[in-house]
Amino acid sequence: MRVGFIGLGSQGGPMARRIVEAGYETTLLARRAGSLEPYADTAAKTAGSPAELAAASDLVCGGESLSSAAEIGLSLGNFDQGKLSLIAR
Repeated sequence: MRVGFIGLGSQGGPMARRIVEAGYETTLLARRAGSLEPYADTAAKTAGSPAELAAASDLVCGGESLSSAAEIGLSLGNFDQGKLSLIAR
């Protein structure tokens, strides 16, 4: 399974790390480039946009604020229903 993960802050970062360490093919997307630095020594790939992340993933999940979750959902456009799982706070 190819997993996409959006949001690598204090909530999403540890979740994404566990997914990467479990050996899933993972693609990451973060608003701040610095959030991707801890994954430089892993097999995780990075995406330049939510649409790119969606195209590279069977499942997209993440930890984002409620307003960011809505923005991400809208930016995914014609993303298949049931493929997105966000933990909004």
